[in-house]
Amino acid sequence: MKKIILALFVLISSVCIFANDVAIFNDFPGNYALYEDSRFEEKAIIGLCYVGDNSIIARSYEPKTENELVILMNFVIGDNGIEPGNNLRILKGDFNSSENAKRLLPMIMNWSVSWYTSKAVINEKGSYSYSSDDDFNYLSYIPVFQIDSIGDDNKFKIFSMGKVNDLNDERFFNLNAMPEAVDAESYKITKGKKTDVTIDGLKIPLDSNWKTTDERIYRLDKVTPQDAAFLVETFNYKESGFNSLKELANLLLVANQNVILLAEGSKVVESEGAVFITCRMYDPVQKKITYQETQLIERNDGYVSVATLACYETLYLKNKKYFDSIMH
Repeated sequence: MKKIILALFVLISSVCIFANDVAIFNDFPGNYALYEDSRFEEKAIIGLCYVGDNSIIARSYEPKTENELVILMNFVIGDNGIEPGNNLRILKGDFNSSENAKRLLPMIMNWSVSWYTSKAVINEKGSYSYSSDDDFNYLSYIPVFQIDSIGDDNKFKIFSMGKVNDLNDERFFNLNAMPEAVDAESYKITKGKKTDVTIDGLKIPLDSNWKTTDERIYRLDKVTPQDAAFLVETFNYKESGFNSLKELANLLLVANQNVILLAEGSKVVESEGAVFITCRMYDPVQKKITYQETQLIERNDGYVSVATLACYETLYLKNKKYFDSIMH
């Protein structure tokens, strides 16, 4: 879990390098979404990754047969809306290798048209449902086509999203099933002496259980050096190239590297002038899940304070009321 907190420091300190104006897509290059599709005879994993320049990589993989198709395609805006550009390349596989492979391109075109038709409403409302040839359920923070699920029978649903490090990132190109986690050690936290900690002008209700060596990161360390951690970072998000806190939140949701973001339970929510991010992250090395809550608090002159609490999910669930009293 410690590397997640360190990654947050790195991300915030270099956050401006991700800012990029995009004509069609809402995304930063590298953002991806992974889906389980069991609507047809052969189950498939469908991956969509935005790679910049209005282009995506789409992947179809069949766990049973191991048949795989990976394509690169771009989009343009024509007289009738979004349409495929001239750059369509097969990176791996063959369109005729299976029924799932045959239907990948027509599906993507259907998804792109329905999404582009609904894009403004999705981003305005945050969640939206739209029916065309399929019944789409959208969430604005999901990458690429913002699809959460298709239909209401759980046969097509997102299971992971993130941001690739490079074009060999196994979290997109080789994640073919939901990972199985093991429980981290957990215990019941006894409340310590009540105190208010001030970080960047914010009063945080941390008790005497929390220790710090630098007055920047506070840790619970009963079982490990870092059972839980709390930190605040403040910076100017507008100078870093972000137009809104929501745009920043959408990046922070997916940008933790070397972990697998589990779509179930991960979200971005706007409430009472603040933006809240919840992440459930699977560590492939430890095989444990970290639960992380982040609150973006807008300050003056384009500054934002990013307050983050992270702990093993098993510890959070056993002490939910305790941790929620810090962040809410």
